Amino acid sequence: MKARTTIGAVLLALATTAAAGDANYTRMRALAERDEATVPAAESEAFVTRQGEVAGKAVMACFDASNPPKRISLAVVMELGADGRVVRTWRRDDDRLTACVAGMLAGQHMWTPPQAPFYSFVQMDLDVKAE
Repeated sequence: MKARTTIGAVLLALATTAAAGDANYTRMRALAERDEATVPAAESEAFVTRQGEVAGKAVMACFDASNPPKRISLAVVMELGADGRVVRTWRRDDDRLTACVAGMLAGQHMWTPPQAPFYSFVQMDLDVKAE
């Protein structure tokens, strides 16, 4: 019984942390827009390309082809550490695809920023076409 109580407490703490982080999405998005505006022009293309590659792979890994949505709309803010790896994320929405993508982004190397923490974001709004 004690183990079940402990597991329940851990799950509640994790859920509270995720909800609190996501409640800060708007504030973190503003920081990401601020930081991304400081990326030097010479590095901007490589930064955007790498971010698109990593986010695209995450979406493809998380996409449920057996039950595709009509539209993909997701936004995730990422905190990059000094080594350019994603150390924390905040999601705009709490749907399964966004949660999966945020999880896949965690730990990925995006770009080595000029300072840490460095905030960045990915946003996708796509219509899904049936084949």
